[in-house]
Amino acid sequence: MNSWSQSFFIEKTPLSNIITNSSVEDIFQDNEGFVWFATHTGLVQYSGSYSRVFSPKSREGQNTKSEFFYKVTEDTEKNLWIGSRDGLVFIDSTRNRVVTYGQSEDFPLPNNRIFDVFFYNDSLLFLACDRSGLTYLNINSFELVKPEPILEGSDLALERIWVREHWKGSDENLYIRTSEGYFIYFHGQNKLSRLKESSIANINSEFYPKIFGQDLSGDFWFIDHDFILYRWAPGQRLDSFDLENLEQIIHSGVFGIFPFDSIQVIIASNKGNYLFNPESGNFGPLRLRGNSYFEPIDARIVSIGHMREGPIFVSFRAGVTGMINPEYQDFQFVEIQKRWPDELMNTVFVLDDEENGTRYISTFLYPSIIVEDLETGEFREIPKEYPGNLSSNRMLIDSSGRLWICQNRGIMEVNRETLETTFYKAPGDAVLLFDMVEANWGEFYVGSFREGLFRFVPDLGVFEKVEEDKGWVKTQVFCLTYDPLRKSLWIGTVRNGLFQYDVQSDTFYHYMPDRTNPNSIGGDWIRSIAVGPDDKIWFAVDPAGLGSFNYLAHVDSAFQSFGLNEGMPSNFIAGIVFDHHQKLWMSSLAGLASFDPGTYEVSTYQPDNGTRNQTFYYNNMSVNSNNEIFVGSTDGYVKFKPGILKANHVPPKISLIEFEILGRNQNIKINPFSNQEIYLKHNENNIRIEFAAINFTRPEKNEIFYQLQNHPDNWQKVTGSSQIYFSQLAPGSYNFRLRAKSGDGVWSSNEVQLPIFIAKPFYNSWWFYTILGIVVFFGFYFGYRYQLNNKLKENRLKTEKKNIKSKMEKQLANLKLLSLRSQMNPHFIFNCLNSINRFILINDNDTASEYLTKFSRLIRKVLDNSREDKITLEKDIETLKLYIEMEKMRFIKKFDYSINVDEGLELNKLKIQPMLIQPFVENAIWHGLMHKNTKGLLEIFIGSRGGELYIQIKDDGIGREQSKKIRSGLQFKHKSYGMRVTQERMEMEKYHSSFVSSSRVTDLYCSEGRPIGTLVEICLPMESNEVIFSNQ
Repeated sequence: MNSWSQSFFIEKTPLSNIITNSSVEDIFQDNEGFVWFATHTGLVQYSGSYSRVFSPKSREGQNTKSEFFYKVTEDTEKNLWIGSRDGLVFIDSTRNRVVTYGQSEDFPLPNNRIFDVFFYNDSLLFLACDRSGLTYLNINSFELVKPEPILEGSDLALERIWVREHWKGSDENLYIRTSEGYFIYFHGQNKLSRLKESSIANINSEFYPKIFGQDLSGDFWFIDHDFILYRWAPGQRLDSFDLENLEQIIHSGVFGIFPFDSIQVIIASNKGNYLFNPESGNFGPLRLRGNSYFEPIDARIVSIGHMREGPIFVSFRAGVTGMINPEYQDFQFVEIQKRWPDELMNTVFVLDDEENGTRYISTFLYPSIIVEDLETGEFREIPKEYPGNLSSNRMLIDSSGRLWICQNRGIMEVNRETLETTFYKAPGDAVLLFDMVEANWGEFYVGSFREGLFRFVPDLGVFEKVEEDKGWVKTQVFCLTYDPLRKSLWIGTVRNGLFQYDVQSDTFYHYMPDRTNPNSIGGDWIRSIAVGPDDKIWFAVDPAGLGSFNYLAHVDSAFQSFGLNEGMPSNFIAGIVFDHHQKLWMSSLAGLASFDPGTYEVSTYQPDNGTRNQTFYYNNMSVNSNNEIFVGSTDGYVKFKPGILKANHVPPKISLIEFEILGRNQNIKINPFSNQEIYLKHNENNIRIEFAAINFTRPEKNEIFYQLQNHPDNWQKVTGSSQIYFSQLAPGSYNFRLRAKSGDGVWSSNEVQLPIFIAKPFYNSWWFYTILGIVVFFGFYFGYRYQLNNKLKENRLKTEKKNIKSKMEKQLANLKLLSLRSQMNPHFIFNCLNSINRFILINDNDTASEYLTKFSRLIRKVLDNSREDKITLEKDIETLKLYIEMEKMRFIKKFDYSINVDEGLELNKLKIQPMLIQPFVENAIWHGLMHKNTKGLLEIFIGSRGGELYIQIKDDGIGREQSKKIRSGLQFKHKSYGMRVTQERMEMEKYHSSFVSSSRVTDLYCSEGRPIGTLVEICLPMESNEVIFSNQ
């Protein structure tokens, strides 16, 4: 069946009421299944039965700076990125946080108007900004890049090429629509090349596409200036299609090439929307039909969104949106009424004569039988003998090949070759002959709506009424079926139940509903009967729905009924028929459905499947030898092949939207992609949970069920809302569960579970009373003990304080003496005097005098500083400089030094323990620089870092490991007390202050692993103008 041979059913979405007269720029489905419509009046999130709008007028969490949106996409973390008129919009995965990134110094967008957003890979988001060239955002580093590509194949200035739209080809290159035509961007090479025919295939002339698009397989489609349609797979193939009338369509104004399904594409123009199938070559208008609530306007398509499960959302220029489900439209509707518009068709019955290539179509009210030649499509008519009101439309071809048609007052025989007719009038005044069936060869039974049952044997000239005897009573016969295996005639009546006529025993059995027996027949109006497999008869029974009779069961338990509760589309079933695979098909007030007698599985089919009308009143179903089923309606008939139908087994998907604590205006953000636990206080026990069932095929038929375990445990159906309220929940643990079922009876693939924990008030817990008792008891006990021991403690503390004070004073005095000794190191003094003597012996009196002067100043400062616990940092630096100068003079040309001080430090106010830095400098000179073969460098930096005094001592000496080896080989080993005394001073000082400093020594190595010096870092707190040191 060609896609354009019938109209596709399009269902108007409720979205049209939200975005009335607002053009839809883009339709996008996110990972969760929601569909997003980017419109001129807001961004709409849609699930089929639920929608919400993101716009400047929306509430917090949905509020956006812009109301004009162009394009939507999603990253791998399920965050949305949207191009808008006012910048790049970001919506996080919870869909409750919105951020707009506009043009600023920190985010240098070329322009706030963003026409397109496109992910080239997981991290690079390309942006088509107004009047701007290539731009992309690295969403990981949030770096905005404007590449300056090398322009090939064009003499255009790069700044004139403004990007409008992006696509990615199968060759991993980026294809872009710009203000100057179509280009290819080679991202890895940063090259931009104009798209030419020579780059596509071995064609000499250049081409400049007028329209460009991409189908679902990734192939590109375009139309050139010669009005040729091309399909191009980069690097693989180029197919061309010369379509009739394409030039006229192009001249009317073509606006886009969109994929329709996995094969076909749509060309949208001002002249209409056209569907092209490249496999068959068929090209024609895309015909759409709606229902009584919606007739699609004749306007061009502006955007199409393909869902992962088959449906297509279509937006028209006037802002109207609709949904097409082409995957399931396997039912073809043939409209008879249009061919005979002046006649009321009423209900239609179809009989296929495949042997003669003929189809017979009969209606209640039309005065003729319509005969269609299936090969030529020509129609002929057979006049009815008694046309008029309720002239029956039942037909059959008997075992000998004769065609018989029920008429109002008799039976008409039709010669299938010549269409000549012979009429057999029913005896007496019998009218409304409603149905007929062949029981044996040439023997028929005919049911009358008024006169009961007739036996008709035309070859013997018999047309007689069945008398009221042997269990039969005169009644209104509505339908007949004969079971040749059981030799039983089944008679359905109006309000008089079901009759079974056993031909061999010549006995009638009557079955009526029995309220005392649940296994009796379910109703008294039998509308259709069919012989089924497994020793059963099936029938449409009003008002129970579908019923069955089991030959092998006792009559009291032989009947079984299937209604709405068992999945039937309706309790009013008009007709039933078995296909060649023993599947039962039903027509009803709620459309068509199939039923598997073995598994009891039900599948329903609605107008979106192509059935056109979803209401059927009469038993007008038939099946031909090719297993094609016909179902008559009021103005035509539906035909389909059961073997090729695609049942809609797509389950709805449940997603949580919001969790609100009522009375506090407090929302807890819920991530719809993962379950999480909710913890509430005892007074946060009034809550609202909002959710959505994502299903686009008949979403109004969705059934949603919830369960809050422990409140109570049974499942309950949600009615008329997408939110549930719970109030005054008692403290405890709950598990909120949510699931859904589609109108086709398919349960949701996921079940939402949300554990909720409500805490008890602390004053109602057992531990509170236990602790309270313990506290009271021990309060009295310890109060008594406290009073008893208080005086003893006071006396003992006084004694201990005296002892500690005496011990500390003695130890502090000893440490001061040791500190002075360490600063007045005898070895150092001896070396200094020896150096002075050496200078005198070599007659270097000036150097000896300078050395002696510095030595005396150093001794004087050390003695002066030793009288004070703290000195200013300025004095300590002066003393340190004297010490370094003397060491430098003593070790001639052995090292240079520098002392750098941060300008922000107030040296004359900041206090420090005297000679605190000197031991570290001494170590650097003696153990690092003294043994170096070349001249060394000592660098000292004093500054602040993080509110602390920071001191850095760096030398480029031989390092600590080499120094240890040298010292271990010396016969005389100098013992240095400086570092040990410093540590002991720290231990004593921590009793006087809460501030503790630290030091760290780091060995320095070159890239080859050789030692190149040592780095000492000292951090001293700066508070209350004091610095207290501790070594670590």
